[in-house]
Amino acid sequence: MPAVALTDLANLFGCRQIFPEGAQGRVQPILAATVAGEWRRPQQSRSEWLLLCQNRQGYLNLNQLLTRAYAEASTRAALHPA
Repeated sequence: MPAVALTDLANLFGCRQIFPEGAQGRVQPILAATVAGEWRRPQQSRSEWLLLCQNRQGYLNLNQLLTRAYAEASTRAALHPA
């Protein structure tokens, strides 16, 4: 079965574009998100990670991580406006 990987930046909005094909069994969707983070140690810089979903549980876990990150970023922005 052919597969297609889709990576979004800090979200999974693009998965809606390939999900209908995957649900019909035409293509194996591989969903992923690129997320940025900072290490807690000051000498280490910001880095990016590519997080892939291996199965349904991985998809649910990634959704949970992205939701938490979005909520925390929104809270920080509200508490510390620029």
